[in-house]
Amino acid sequence: MEQIFVDPTFTNPGEVIPVIKALADPTRLGMLLQMNSYAPKGCTASQLADKLGKKIPTILHHLEKLQELGLADYKMEKNEAGREIKHWKVTKTRIQLEINLDLFTDANTELDELILLLFDEERRTNKAITVKFTEENSPEIIEKKLNNLFKSVDKYSSRNITQLQAQEIYSRLLRKSDLIKYLRKWILMAFKASAGNLQLSFFELGTEFNLDDELRKDLYESFMRSQKFQLSDPVEGQGVPRIMLKREYVDDFDD
Repeated sequence: MEQIFVDPTFTNPGEVIPVIKALADPTRLGMLLQMNSYAPKGCTASQLADKLGKKIPTILHHLEKLQELGLADYKMEKNEAGREIKHWKVTKTRIQLEINLDLFTDANTELDELILLLFDEERRTNKAITVKFTEENSPEIIEKKLNNLFKSVDKYSSRNITQLQAQEIYSRLLRKSDLIKYLRKWILMAFKASAGNLQLSFFELGTEFNLDDELRKDLYESFMRSQKFQLSDPVEGQGVPRIMLKREYVDDFDD
């Protein structure tokens, strides 16, 4: 009989965090426990729905996520009527999560830096960053863009980006809220580097940073929601309100 049970150790932050999130969900954890109780044959989505009191579409959604993380998979088995149907099984009955805080800190810092470099490269090559950023990219494209950048810039020539890093970057930017968060940090860092000029107008968000109108509007609103910013007087003759970072946050603008 084929042995499908393995005892994996997740040590990479990009792997550990999604697994923790999956196991923290009571429905997903309950599904894994139920599937394990049906070993070795496995159980159907319908059986899981009945046992857990959930609707089948909900169960199917969670099964897809568990399969994506490598925690569950299915085999086609015949039911009593002789029709083949998916029987879901736990693929990992024992999961070890190794959390190294230093590793996590370093990994997150490096990924943040890579994302900001990606925006620089996107502005240089595509001339604009739009709300369709993630639709027009993929982990493979992100990996290629950053590695091309490293090859063309002397100070980055010894660097390279891994497939796992590219996948994590793509996952972070896939949600619009995270895309806005990193764009906000990118803009603030650029203003911080430009002789402390920390005032910007609504229109400068688009013209200086090559953002499309929708992103520019979302960013403006996110700045205004932050308690670290205030409206300043419009420049004479311009009539456009300017956002200014409050003085006490000049050296601590990340949020």
